[in-house]
Amino acid sequence: MKKLKYLLLFLIMLFFTAIQLQAQAYRLDVMRGIEHPPQVVKMPAYPTGTDEMMKFIEKFLIYPKDALKKKIEGRVVVQFIVSKEGNVQSIKVVRGLSPSCDQEAVRIISIMPKWSPGKVDGKVADLKYTLPILFSFSKSEETSHISVVCDGLSVRE
Repeated sequence: MKKLKYLLLFLIMLFFTAIQLQAQAYRLDVMRGIEHPPQVVKMPAYPTGTDEMMKFIEKFLIYPKDALKKKIEGRVVVQFIVSKEGNVQSIKVVRGLSPSCDQEAVRIISIMPKWSPGKVDGKVADLKYTLPILFSFSKSEETSHISVVCDGLSVRE
């Protein structure tokens, strides 16, 4: 039992020593001028808010005909950069569904209006944004619906 107490005491001392060494290393980095990863203060935002962005996507996104014929449903995850000027650029599909759905998701993101740019450490910066777009249709009505899911909210046309 006594050995266990000494082992526990040793591990606690080792833990606090590691924390102290890490803090010293950080202070040395600061003194040497080595920068650490910046803190994102504000993410980019669609100019009129998330709800309006979802409505924009629903209004202009066209469900691909071949995806309707093959009854393809699912989510396309698109990632893009919102530039310092608010332009959407470098659009890429992170998780695809089908070539036509992927292409349509990229097309709709590319025609979006300018965004409010994000800020890093209080300065306007280029930042990545990831947006999932859900393609689904009602089997009973044989009509297509596009759902947009963003930040836990979803709207269905």
